[in-house]
Amino acid sequence: MKNLSVGIDVGGTFTKIGLVNDKGDVLRSIQIPTDPSKGPANFARRAAAIVKAWSFGSVGLGLAGGVDAKTGTLLFVPNLMGWTGFSFENAFA
Repeated sequence: MKNLSVGIDVGGTFTKIGLVNDKGDVLRSIQIPTDPSKGPANFARRAAAIVKAWSFGSVGLGLAGGVDAKTGTLLFVPNLMGWTGFSFENAFA
């Protein structure tokens, strides 16, 4: 549904994922271990598997550091060592 959005808060230890409506009501939520040592591709696969089961119109990804808005590439991620250079551009499509 286009009026539903997914928010993903990526922390160094845990990631919180929520499905919200256009009024900001949380319809679903889950917390998973981030497991940064397993790498960003592993994380993206695990998070995508969760949100792809939901119907939504947009995804927002929040994490510490910098992201190239055009490519989705991580420029600097202080709490996720080894993730710099990874692109989330198509991870949740």
